[in-house]
Amino acid sequence: MPKERRSKRKKTQHDKFVELARASGADESEASFVAKVRAISSTKPRKKKSRVAEGTKKVNPKFREAVDSLHPAFERLIAAPPHMNGAKLPKQGVYLFFENGKAIYAGRSNTIPQRFGQHTRPGSQTNQAALATLIARKELGLPVDYRKGARARLLANREFMIAFERAKTRVRAMEFRAVEEPDQKRQALLEIYCAITLETPFNDFGTH
Repeated sequence: MPKERRSKRKKTQHDKFVELARASGADESEASFVAKVRAISSTKPRKKKSRVAEGTKKVNPKFREAVDSLHPAFERLIAAPPHMNGAKLPKQGVYLFFENGKAIYAGRSNTIPQRFGQHTRPGSQTNQAALATLIARKELGLPVDYRKGARARLLANREFMIAFERAKTRVRAMEFRAVEEPDQKRQALLEIYCAITLETPFNDFGTH
């Protein structure tokens, strides 16, 4: 009966470690164990690619520089004394409303003192007291509506108007802080930076 041909198998790294262990006097089981340990210790761990790092490389350097420069202004805004305690408001820049120690809304304006008045005056309308409008909508489960005639529909909604008046009273009791920022692009970026960093619940960046 013809002898079966043995297929030649290429030596693996494990086989090489086993031979080295045998040469040092180890028996079969010891040689196999030593080989496994050496194989594990000699295996280089694969470096995981960081998705964040990859994504950072794609950011335009000018944009990244602009975003990185926002944090000092953000820190000044957080540390600013609240207006309700008599702090002088800057003319233009970014502002925050705080309730129970938490920032709940970020905004920007070129006339901050007037904008503060629009948010808090008892007689302000829905197109002026934006935060109160958002609070009332959320209270009643009404989605933000940019369609034609949306404001007229709100004004005709008695339940909403009652919630709106209640929301304005709530806004007047909040702390208000602001920081100077005359540059319009930096204003826009800082407003978004605050909203994202502080997770302000009432910021809506929807558009028509």
